[in-house]
Amino acid sequence: MPKLNRFLAATLASCALAVSSASAALFNFSYSFDDGTTVTGSLSGDQNGQFVDNVAGVTFSINGIVFADPVYTFAFDSGSGTYAAGPIVSFDLAQNNFAFATSDLASFDFSYNYLFSILGTATGANTVTAYTFDPYVGSQEVTDTPARWSLTLAPVPEAGSTLALAGLALLGLVASRRFRR
Repeated sequence: MPKLNRFLAATLASCALAVSSASAALFNFSYSFDDGTTVTGSLSGDQNGQFVDNVAGVTFSINGIVFADPVYTFAFDSGSGTYAAGPIVSFDLAQNNFAFATSDLASFDFSYNYLFSILGTATGANTVTAYTFDPYVGSQEVTDTPARWSLTLAPVPEAGSTLALAGLALLGLVASRRFRR
């Protein structure tokens, strides 16, 4: 019985740790261009009304072309015409101001192989751009169709589901021990 108590304590502790360690949410995004080019990807961050703050862990593909290069994230400063840290990602297409690229645009390194940016009406640019150079795919258009932009919270199992599964596993263990006796 002491082994069962230790197992139960370890299971409950690991479930509590798993529940408490989840802070940022995972979001999926996509954009479809007039010419058929499609960008899909994911990012993590904290939802704040119509915006996602603390954006990190960005991945994206263009027409299904997946790449392993690190992704840098930026916002466009329309006053200076430069890129800076702190992308603005929104559920509303017009409020977006971000560039995801495989080079450090803030340091004027424009040697990226992959780029996806939405500079919404708030920036004055009002464009959506996607480029990949291996193989070459390039699309750019005015951000006039909000229905083409999708940003959704990725489905994640609730903490209660994890605890319920742990409880069922524990009941199964207890039942199998009783059955052996």
